Amino acid sequence: MPDVAQIPDLAPDSTQVLDVTADTTTVVPGLVLYYSFDEVTGTTVIDQSGNGHDGTLVAPFSIAAGKVENALVLAGTASSGGYVVVPPAILATSSEMTIVTWFKINSTTAPYQRIFDIGSSSTISSMYLTLTFGTGGNLHFAIRFALSDGGLNRDDIDGTAIAASQWYHTAVVIEASGNGRLYLDGAQVGLTQNMKFRPASLDATPTTG
Repeated sequence: MPDVAQIPDLAPDSTQVLDVTADTTTVVPGLVLYYSFDEVTGTTVIDQSGNGHDGTLVAPFSIAAGKVENALVLAGTASSGGYVVVPPAILATSSEMTIVTWFKINSTTAPYQRIFDIGSSSTISSMYLTLTFGTGGNLHFAIRFALSDGGLNRDDIDGTAIAASQWYHTAVVIEASGNGRLYLDGAQVGLTQNMKFRPASLDATPTTG
């Protein structure tokens, strides 16, 4: 959605679908980007929101049958996992957001698994939805920013455990009020109030890494 959308570290043969709505004939007010992976030309992922925010696939990847029509299949390793790059700064003025995905992974114990990872790898400023390592595969969202002293300042939303080899629908919501909510299959599983950071705080310059 914003500067860079990276999905680099899922388990082998796992799938990731960025899905905001199933209706591709109508542009939903406020919708920024919609990748169904039903329209992929070479390495280009067509944005079906009508906003022209096409993405670029970075190998290795493949397209296969998913939960709702097609899905993106990623290699699932930190050194060779594929991802999708989206146009820069498309959330640069956003104080609130919703990111919705369908996803399935093959393992809940492998480290550093990302469902999405958006931001700059050069400044370590990013927001991501991941599985916490060593706690049974709990969902966890973080939005973080590098400090001048080399540390990190961040907001977190802790979720619940998920199982391997099962499709899940998840939504991360940051409200203008500062509430951050994490949903799994329609139920709220995480809440953080008075979050300090917003999507607009991310760097405007995209970096892939």
